[in-house]
Parts: sequence; C-alpha cells; structure tokens
Amino acid sequence: MKYNIKIIMSKAWEIKRQNSSNDFGLCLRWAWEMAKAPVKGEDHYIAILQKIVDASAQPEGWHLEAIARLWEKNGKSRTYFSIVETRINSKHYVVKEYGYYDNVEKCYVPSRRNNLDVTLYTFSGVKIA
Repeated sequence: MKYNIKIIMSKAWEIKRQNSSNDFGLCLRWAWEMAKAPVKGEDHYIAILQKIVDASAQPEGWHLEAIARLWEKNGKSRTYFSIVETRINSKHYVVKEYGYYDNVEKCYVPSRRNNLDVTLYTFSGVKIA
C-alpha cells in the first residue's frame, strides 16, 4: 500500500503546532499511525470514552460525563472529546480533554496528555484490564 508522505508530514506538523510540548518524532509517529490505521468513525471514540467513564469508580456524590462536541468553521469539522468530573453540592469541575476526530480527513488527533488510541485508563489514571 502506498502512502502520501506529504499528507503524513502535514498531519505531523499540525499535531506539533497544537501540542508544542511534544517532540516532532512523537507527532510524526502519531501521523503514521493515523495513516496506517483502519478508518474508525467518531462513534468508535465515543464508545471508548463511555468505557472509560464506566470503568472509573467514583464515590457517591461524584459524577463523570463523556462529552462529544461538534465544531465547524472555515470548512473544517471536528468532534472534540472530553470527560467532565463534577461533584454534587460543590464547585468541583474538572475537564480532561481527549483530542478530536477530524470529520473531513476522517482521522483522530490526540490531545497532549490523553490518547484514545492507546491503552485505556480510567479518569483517575488506573489502567483498565
């Protein structure tokens, strides 16, 4: 199978611009993984988010919610993924970003700290078996 190197390099630089703390080698590796991976739709990543929420045991009074937000502007269309942790009768509000799915190029772009394409962890960082 032939790959378009120009598209892969462009995707790597796009990831680098969005996550400036990552070294370019890691961004290039992600771009290659996206190019080689079978095409998965945004529903696949929403299901993974829900799996993380379901596996995260929270004490009573705490609430986790998987969020998928659609963003469209200037011919771009993305679905951003996050998990929101709140607490009843408190101002506690924590959001973990999990990157986005590019609806135009049909690929997933991970956030700097969280990637839905790697080993799954709960919201608090415990590995899912």
